[in-house]
Order: sequence, then structure tokens, then C-alpha cells
Amino acid sequence: MVSAPIANFCGSEIQFSDTADHFSECVEHHAFSTYDKFIKLEGDKLKTLPAPEVAVKYYTSGDLYLFDEFQTARPPNSRRPKIENLYDVFLNIRDDEAEHCKTMKACQTPGNLRSPHSYPDASLEDDSGSVVDQSDCIGIVDGLKKSVSQIEIKAE
Repeated sequence: MVSAPIANFCGSEIQFSDTADHFSECVEHHAFSTYDKFIKLEGDKLKTLPAPEVAVKYYTSGDLYLFDEFQTARPPNSRRPKIENLYDVFLNIRDDEAEHCKTMKACQTPGNLRSPHSYPDASLEDDSGSVVDQSDCIGIVDGLKKSVSQIEIKAE
């Protein structure tokens, strides 16, 4: 049986997809901030610990096509993280969360949403690094208002 919160989220995704994508962006931003704080607090200790083999394999080997495909703000093959210790693992997880924020923001952009790698122009260089703009994560009520106002505009 599906829990009520999951059912509600799925229902809101269908009815208010921009709001649901915005909510996901805010969740990813929170994850980014949490990892960032942890790295700053425990960075010295993490640098002395080895990276788990599974993390090394995930970031450096195998089929990296999907890894590239989900980097919405970078050209293919531009992000190849180094994994030398546990610090690098958490740094890369944090950077993944930043990429997820960018993907969720892109999902809120009206129009044709295509893979950034399907465009012939390779000038998709990400100049923001891993910084995530907090101002984009407005409250859920403001997100709903925005979605409703967009529906009203489309109806006119």
C-alpha cells in the first residue's frame, strides 16, 4: 500500500508539476547544504579516511553515459571527479546535489526540455561551480501561487 505522503506528492506532481519540481529543488538544496556543513565540520578527519571501493567505482569507472546525461549545466565528459579519500566522496556527493538542484530548476523551465548534450553548441559551461542559489527556493505556498497564476495565464 502506498503511503499518503507519497500518494499526495505523486498527485501534486501530476496537477502542479512546476510546484513539485520546485519542491524537489528545495529538497536537493537542503541536501547540498547539509553535506556542505558536514564537509566543513569534519573535512580534516574525512581526508585521513579511505574512500569506499563502491564510491571509487561509481565516480570513475563503468558506463559514465548516465552520469554525463544528468549533468544539465555541463558539457559531456567535463566532470570527472577524483576520489582519493572519504573527503572526496562527500565532496562529490555534495556536488551531485548541486547538479540535482540545477536539473530540478531546468524542469521548471517552460518549453522543450532536452538533454543539454543534444544541442550542437557546446558552450554550456557551468560558471557557478557548486554554488546553489537559495533565493530560488521560495516557500511551497509561493510555489503553488506561481503554478496557479501560470495556469490562469495559459487559460486566457
